[in-house]
Amino acid sequence: MWKNQVDDRYLLPFEGIGSGLLSCLFLRFGFLFGGFILGAVISLHLWLFRGVRSQFRLLGFTLTCTAAFVLAFFATGFSPFRPGIINLSGDSSGAIDSSPFLVGGFLGAATVCAGIYFFLASSKRRSVFLLKATCISAASGFLGVLGWAVGERLADAKLLSGAGSGLGLYTLLLIWQTGTTPLLGILLPLQEASVAAPIEMGPSSVALQAKKRGPAVSAGAVIFLVLVVSVIAWFIARQVQGERLARRRLAAEQAAERRLAAERPTSQYLPEIVELPIEQVLFLKPIAGHPCGHSGKRRELNFIGYTAGYKRSETASDDEVPLVDVNVRLYPNSDWAVYATKQGFDPSLEADNPSAVTTVTKFGNKVIMNTVMRDPKGGGDLFFYWASRNRFVFVRFADIEQDEFLRQYLLLYPSDL
Repeated sequence: MWKNQVDDRYLLPFEGIGSGLLSCLFLRFGFLFGGFILGAVISLHLWLFRGVRSQFRLLGFTLTCTAAFVLAFFATGFSPFRPGIINLSGDSSGAIDSSPFLVGGFLGAATVCAGIYFFLASSKRRSVFLLKATCISAASGFLGVLGWAVGERLADAKLLSGAGSGLGLYTLLLIWQTGTTPLLGILLPLQEASVAAPIEMGPSSVALQAKKRGPAVSAGAVIFLVLVVSVIAWFIARQVQGERLARRRLAAEQAAERRLAAERPTSQYLPEIVELPIEQVLFLKPIAGHPCGHSGKRRELNFIGYTAGYKRSETASDDEVPLVDVNVRLYPNSDWAVYATKQGFDPSLEADNPSAVTTVTKFGNKVIMNTVMRDPKGGGDLFFYWASRNRFVFVRFADIEQDEFLRQYLLLYPSDL
């Protein structure tokens, strides 16, 4: 009886390609399949060629790969490390920077390496294992950059028409798994097989039998599995919560659409809108020291719109974002002006956050204040609007609210709310 070593790791590159293709195929059925398939493919290899029969170890490693994909996804999205030198996505306007995928690819591979250590091939030489795992993770990080960039380049070149905006994710899965899977083989020792020569048979008739050995289940492996399951459970709970929130938002938007459709005034027998000179509709002189930078009017299907943008100062460029925008619409009758106040700024956004739309009193007039685009810390746009006879008045503040604008336009157009 003696020992021989059999190298089955030559199969890993082919399994990496197969895992990448299957991950792309099954990704449409769920985000977690992006990592689950890789773990299942490698576990199947260990079951077939290394005789690993421990359900705990195989399942633990498969779940580790699943959690690795989740961690890599969030690490990429929140990574502050974005060196321009490794952004290989190109300079097209719609290209997504590939540099954050270095962090995601590294963390994903490091998590898989940890799964190998705890469930498959724990080594007494931990420093050597850690060095190998670090090098593999670093190489996998660059594979992540390359995988995403290839998809962005193909999308920019329009070589795969109809592939959609998810092309980068598919090329990422395919290239990362194809390259990382054979690298993981470095952490797997050569398979040991026992070769016995029976007395009645010569050396040429030896029989090869695989040993079904593996590391015993340790407390560290159990703790690591608990952490892995916690990550997956957190992600699933987050997805379920997101789906519920999306359904509630959709229901609110549909209810708002039905309400607006029911309250829409009739379009029949409407009087002709009398077009007025712009200076009779808007204040073209400075208000509170802010000069009018641009103004204009346009005719739409059922109203004539007049707009004016007020600059921050006399020296401000006309190309700068106005400090205040005022829009006055002339409708055929008052019903349409009131209906415009119900449409607001964006019905879908307001349906998601109905508390953002409130009625306030300004200079003895009731007006609608809309904070749907205003950040709680003070940034973003703030809107006020109201109806005055057949006029709809809309005021947008890009910065601090300046009541003088509201006072001037309320004097000209008292609110009918």
